[in-house]
Amino acid sequence: MISAFELGLQVKGGSGFEKHVICPFHDDKKPSASFNEEKGLFYCQVCKIGMNVEQLSKRMGVEIDDLEVVDRPRSFSLELVKEKDPIVEGSILFGEGLDYLLDRGLTRETIRRYFRLGSSPDAPMIICKDQRLEKVSSISRVLPPNDLSVKYIVKGKKPPLWPFEDFAYEYETLIFVEGIFSRLRLNQVLESGGYKGYNEDDIGVFSLLGARIPKNLDLIISQTVFEQLVFLFDDDTAGHIAAELAIVAFPFATVQCIKNEIDEMSDKLLIKLLRRYSQTDDPETA
Repeated sequence: MISAFELGLQVKGGSGFEKHVICPFHDDKKPSASFNEEKGLFYCQVCKIGMNVEQLSKRMGVEIDDLEVVDRPRSFSLELVKEKDPIVEGSILFGEGLDYLLDRGLTRETIRRYFRLGSSPDAPMIICKDQRLEKVSSISRVLPPNDLSVKYIVKGKKPPLWPFEDFAYEYETLIFVEGIFSRLRLNQVLESGGYKGYNEDDIGVFSLLGARIPKNLDLIISQTVFEQLVFLFDDDTAGHIAAELAIVAFPFATVQCIKNEIDEMSDKLLIKLLRRYSQTDDPETA
């Protein structure tokens, strides 16, 4: 990783890897730009400029070879838990992996439906399939404590969206979010009856598996009938860059960067979010 300071950026705040910085490309009176040290991404909300660390270092006149680059570890280990938790009968996920998913706000039904044993004895893993229901990859969540630069281990080809096998051909509202957990929490609210009057043809929620606009997403979406298309990204550097790409690729869509983490919202806030961006009328507000 390369720090904002090493690149010559003026850091004015932020937390963790996400730094609020003075934009060097305009007369910035306040920190209107951000730099994510983990992902190596820069974005200015005024200039609408986004670039990776290599492009930024050239613009800043800094030789990247002279900077200290820390290699990210690619291995991890988890404590073996020998006893399965009886509440997940029919699933091979147990121990710390199960506890982690419950702490993230997932129900036991959701866990049974989507997660299996991952790369370590109790690491939660999802299986990614294509629309023919054939397995194309797996994604394992590395459990804390671990090196924070390693959160997921992907084996195989990452699909354009998840769960791709559930992607249908008609929705009133089609919503794309960044992360797997954001998708699961929103879908959980819909299917649990928290959003009254919902049926599966009304709202489709899918993960883009990151802050990105996947290749051929326009082709996939063109094969679907919908009334409203919505992209909800995180309010960070990578999210703003992805939002700009979405606006260009889908000018008819609603594109927003959400300040609060979707997967950390309460069910009540998730319902409010769905009401705000969905065409479907909720009887609670009718």
